[in-house]
Amino acid sequence: MDTHHKIHLVHNSIFEPFIIASTQVGIPIEKILNKVNLPLQLLENQNILIPERACWEFIREVSQLEGIQDFGKLATEAVAHDEMTALAPLLANCENLFDLLKRFCLVGPTLCDTASYIIESDQDNVVFKQKGDRLLDDDKQVQLFEIAGMIQLVNLATDYQWHPAEIHLTFKPDHKIEGSELLGFSRVLFTQPYPAITIPRALLALPLQIKHSERTLYTAIPDEFAFKVQHMITPYLSGNHLNITTAAELAGTSVRTFQRRLKDHNSNFSDIVDKARVFQASSLLKENNLKLIDIALSLGYSDASNFTRAFRRWMGISPKEYRRLF
Repeated sequence: MDTHHKIHLVHNSIFEPFIIASTQVGIPIEKILNKVNLPLQLLENQNILIPERACWEFIREVSQLEGIQDFGKLATEAVAHDEMTALAPLLANCENLFDLLKRFCLVGPTLCDTASYIIESDQDNVVFKQKGDRLLDDDKQVQLFEIAGMIQLVNLATDYQWHPAEIHLTFKPDHKIEGSELLGFSRVLFTQPYPAITIPRALLALPLQIKHSERTLYTAIPDEFAFKVQHMITPYLSGNHLNITTAAELAGTSVRTFQRRLKDHNSNFSDIVDKARVFQASSLLKENNLKLIDIALSLGYSDASNFTRAFRRWMGISPKEYRRLF
């Protein structure tokens, strides 16, 4: 399938480490977010889905702007994988490293559309690899982030700073990256089919060294175009520039193709915007401390009256009545 004509989303909590790492080195985050067309709302709300390609473009922009050759590694240091809210459920009642890696392979695609982690046998080792789509031609920092995350997961079962015997990367040899602390004393193989690390089989039976409480797993992101468009545009509702052209750009397609895809799902852009607004409004109205005017503005309305009229059209009752009922 052509990945450039398919919407790929990522849970914002996966992107959070890059925001924190950018802040730590003093990078003008808002300027770069605007450049890659990501909403400023993601700085405040972790529980949203955002266009994945734009996230990886942000990472590339930061790396090139600041000349940081191992920005992907810095991100994993800013927020370790076991500290991510979205990945914390992996650690609940996990028996050993093998159990953890199997869970990661299952949960990864629910948080990032292009994540496709697998474990393959290789004589005395297993190969832990990311076989998902690559959305950018130059995604070195994304691969470093993926590799660093894999290594962190293994280190949850070891009591020392373990490094793999081999690290696989898909891009051409890069001496600056090869000398990165992330790669340690590992043998680095470039131009490989997928990013991967090798893990000795003996480590797989090791129990994890930390305990975490049980948490609820996020549900998978359905592979449904109209549904994804609805979630993709939700962070942009408060802006003044949300239109079908912008939405098509976020989806990585032309306006004509975008309209056709929506029509295939018996929908159109206006309906999708209404669905995104009513879904978001229903959620926000359950927060009693939020004023109607603030909810209205976050949904792209100029005042509470316009929002109330629209909500009554959607739900048959006013926002105040809905809040009282639910």
